[in-house]
Amino acid sequence: MARSSAKAAKKPSTQRRDRARTRPERRAPGAKAKSQRRVDPTVEVRLADAVKANLGDIKTLATFLSSARALDRNDRLTIVEQALVMIDQTYVHLPLKRAMHAIEPVQSLRLVKQRLDSYTERAFHNAMISIFVHLRDLHTNYILPEPYRSRVAFLPFHIEECFEPVGPQNALVPRYIVTEVAGKLSDPNFKPGVVVTHWNGIPMETAVQINAEREAGSNLDARHLQGLQTMTNRWMGMSLPPDEEWVTVRYLPDVGNGSAREARFDWQVFERPPAPGGGGGSVPGADRLSAGAYHLLRIGIDAKAEMQRRVRKLLFAPQAVAAQKKMADLGASAPMAAQAFHNQVMAATATTAGALAPELGAEPRRGTANAAAKASPRSAGRPRPGSTEEASALATGAKLLGVDLTANSIMPDVFKQFGKITRPEGAFGYIRIVTFAIAGQEIEPFIREFIRIAALLPQEGLIVDVRGNGGGTIAAGEGLLQTMTPVTIEPERFHLINTPLTLQMCQQAAELALWKESAEESVEIGSTFTQGFPLTPPDFCNAIGQTYQGPVVLIVDAGCYSTTDMFAAGFQDHNIGRVLGTSGHTGAGGANVWEHADLEQTLPPATSPFKPIPSGASFRVAIRRSMRVGLHTGEPLEDLGVAPDEVYHMTRNDLLNHNGDLIAHACGILAGMPRQRLTATCNKRGDGSLDMTVITGNVQRVDVLLNGRPVHTLNTNDGSTHVTVAVPPQPAGAASAASLLEYRGFRGGQLVASTRLQL
Repeated sequence: MARSSAKAAKKPSTQRRDRARTRPERRAPGAKAKSQRRVDPTVEVRLADAVKANLGDIKTLATFLSSARALDRNDRLTIVEQALVMIDQTYVHLPLKRAMHAIEPVQSLRLVKQRLDSYTERAFHNAMISIFVHLRDLHTNYILPEPYRSRVAFLPFHIEECFEPVGPQNALVPRYIVTEVAGKLSDPNFKPGVVVTHWNGIPMETAVQINAEREAGSNLDARHLQGLQTMTNRWMGMSLPPDEEWVTVRYLPDVGNGSAREARFDWQVFERPPAPGGGGGSVPGADRLSAGAYHLLRIGIDAKAEMQRRVRKLLFAPQAVAAQKKMADLGASAPMAAQAFHNQVMAATATTAGALAPELGAEPRRGTANAAAKASPRSAGRPRPGSTEEASALATGAKLLGVDLTANSIMPDVFKQFGKITRPEGAFGYIRIVTFAIAGQEIEPFIREFIRIAALLPQEGLIVDVRGNGGGTIAAGEGLLQTMTPVTIEPERFHLINTPLTLQMCQQAAELALWKESAEESVEIGSTFTQGFPLTPPDFCNAIGQTYQGPVVLIVDAGCYSTTDMFAAGFQDHNIGRVLGTSGHTGAGGANVWEHADLEQTLPPATSPFKPIPSGASFRVAIRRSMRVGLHTGEPLEDLGVAPDEVYHMTRNDLLNHNGDLIAHACGILAGMPRQRLTATCNKRGDGSLDMTVITGNVQRVDVLLNGRPVHTLNTNDGSTHVTVAVPPQPAGAASAASLLEYRGFRGGQLVASTRLQL
């Protein structure tokens, strides 16, 4: 049974059920003691050919370390000096971090510079990583030089946490369960479902806590999750290689009920970091300047989490890598086909469209188009609504070179899973969004793809699951909010810290010109921060409007960071629906992040304090901080994050059976939320008046606006209402422009639904 609480419970210590494996042997006096424990051989891993192809050249950790070269003194000096300039003069969260975490990173960097000659190679990198980790800011990082930054160390399995009731009080105790294994292992007992109790002899809960202290999460929930994720998956661009060349894991097989066993695994390293399609790449988001689009500079992303997500995909889901590659090969034909199919769906009846939506977790249907086409010939004109011909036309349109668009996204790296859920409480929709790191110029296609998927699903309630989403392009997250609410979306505002250097940057960099006047004014008034301005244009955030009118539940966790923090905050601040969390807070990343290369481009090289960094090393910095709007106006996201309306504790069944209990719990929430319906059709008469038919459910009043100007109000009951509206004269020049009708539905004086028509 799913368990939830209004507040996050403290995580109790793991019980140690396996204090001893065997009794000590009796031996005669003076006899030599036998070996205390047999050393288990290393588990052999045989990866599938598809996985090996994705990973490329794989080496042991020891082999990799033997090839790593050291930095010279001048390289180290440049790295420290550039870190000093960046943190002291551009880091927007410096006052907050000094207060909340009692740190002094500027002095720490000065000490590293002073002691530069006394460090070994590893000690130098450790010192730099430690300073940045203790900022507790996943936007502000030291990126290690080559060969580290382009390598990933991994173990061939993934561990997740759930909670089980123990004792007469049913106290929730954390369990650490293997949920994915790559390839075939020589230990047949080590498979999904086993419970890991010890890590190199340390109880698992303690091992995760120790590892969490090495991570930079802004709050305890975020650090705990990151500590668990990096137990088996480490991008060495932000983490030094593991201290140990292998790990010994004690586990309980047979779904945690058998006798304790041990397995030894070697750390392995692959030679290229994955891009979304499975190929090579750099730091996620670092190549955005080359695209020449302003919004690609406006990102918020946890680069380490995004890299870990991509690594898990390569290791455990080669079929997903293949699907992404297939869509990339299709190029522009994929969004064109998806939009054409969406237009067919919107012209069809809701019943017919809903019949095509897949049940969540079901195997994709095969041969749908051919079977439907044989069942009934295509009619010459538009098929009759609800007819077999209409179903046949939709099924045929859903096929894109063998890919069923009712069960697959054209952006499989973004929309990991979707489908309908049939429960005793009703039928609901589910969409999993795993990243906002949208490639190239595809922000609007991303929003259109969400609209397309949501239209296939039941309109009685929707679950949007963004757990583990480390962020991406800010406009993608803020622009998506409008599709689920009739309320006007207000994007978050962003501020720079006021220093002489940021003033100089505002005066010379076009991207920061909007903040120039405020930065200049701060010289006189002594303000710590500039005035705040949105990064995403408000017009963009409201250009499409509401397309899904049912109630919505948003599922978040401590892995939601940056753009996903902003998305969750906007969802809550605009009262779009309920927020259900599997952690007590989201990851708490409230900023726009820049690479050091971005800083270099803001000022002329001759006068700029920003200099190229050698050997492929780099930095990332939170340059502009974000502040919440609406219900939480003026609150920072950084360090605080979004507190969900309800906290849910993951179960073993969730981890091993596709989040079954979690989704059932979210469906229960949806069942208790109000529903509404508002659709309309309109025909323009010869005299310029408009014949309108409005269909409503649980809506009491509808206001009609033409090009933003009110033209009519009508009281409604459930069902259909017909009205003819005389259109007032339009302002000069408006007649040649396209006319936009907007219908706004109210219940009890509250705006609850809206729909738009283009005339």
